[in-house]
Parts: sequence; structure tokens; C-alpha cells
Amino acid sequence: MHGGPGDDIMRGGQQDDLLIGGSGTDRADGRIGTDTCRTEARRNCEGSAAGGGQR
Repeated sequence: MHGGPGDDIMRGGQQDDLLIGGSGTDRADGRIGTDTCRTEARRNCEGSAAGGGQR
């Protein structure tokens, strides 16, 4: 899942997820599964990297 140009809140599903923020301050909650989050704020993410990414 990719974030948009503003601030985003992303939530993962029951499978493994890749949540990538865009510009803005993004938050991700990986929830269930083994999730990778590339957002400024995150929880329930097993793999993570600081900062959002450009699409």
C-alpha cells in the first residue's frame, strides 16, 4: 500500500503487508501478519525503515 501526497493513516490486513508512506507525515499499523512499514510513525511492524517514500 502506498500513501498519497498528504498525511496518511494506513492499516494492514491479515496477511503480510508492505506499507509505504508518501510525502507528509504518515502513520502505519501493520496489525496481523509480518509487516514492513516505511512511515514516520508505526506500530505492529516487524520490519521498518524511517521516513516515507516517493511514489
